[in-house]
Amino acid sequence: MSANRVSCLNNMKQLGYALHNYHDTFHSFPPGTIPNEDLQPGDRLSWLVPILPFIEQDNLYAQINRGKGWNSPENQATKRQVKTLLCPESEVYGNFQIGSYVGMAGLGKDAPLLASTDAKAGVFGYDRKTKQSQVTDGVSTTLMVIETNFENGPWSAGGFPTVRGIDTDGSDYLGFTGQFGSLHRTEESTLFKVYPECSNCTFVDGSVRYLVKTIDPLTFEALATIAGGEKVELPIDY
Repeated sequence: MSANRVSCLNNMKQLGYALHNYHDTFHSFPPGTIPNEDLQPGDRLSWLVPILPFIEQDNLYAQINRGKGWNSPENQATKRQVKTLLCPESEVYGNFQIGSYVGMAGLGKDAPLLASTDAKAGVFGYDRKTKQSQVTDGVSTTLMVIETNFENGPWSAGGFPTVRGIDTDGSDYLGFTGQFGSLHRTEESTLFKVYPECSNCTFVDGSVRYLVKTIDPLTFEALATIAGGEKVELPIDY
């Protein structure tokens, strides 16, 4: 396994721990955006801001005005480097305002807007707060956070940069050019063998695993919802 993928896995483990510690403290996972009636979701601060104290970024958190948008003059601190939020394999590595990890919203482009009771809803929505008890599809088979190298945006920004549903329009889900694709392979390729492309994922139980490009699309879609009623078993070569 490459050093970059190990580092990315560790980042995602830290996010899993942070989200569970947040849940223990506030009795739900954070909403996809910090609530603000005066701002559209894409202008709000993302769910990554309230978990900063849980990834040892207390000082940065204290400098952010949670009543303002991510790109407001008062929130220049959000341009700070946070290595935990960026995969070192990313094509944008070095631009530390950019994040690699997005909250899974469920099925459809409009998934972040769905009610928590909708069968297509995932863990993260712009305004919904999900409790672990609502994840009736199984905490070990429900995606919470997934990495992506596709149209990355600022880690502090609400909306598409940090909360995404699966677009079922027929484009690839995983792989180097997929919606949730990364530049990782399952192992380092050699002269004699090229290993499959994969993306690291954090599940609701906090476990971190990779999913390969060849995963059945219906299985991947089922992993995205919290209460879709599907019975899913991860493939052996996940």
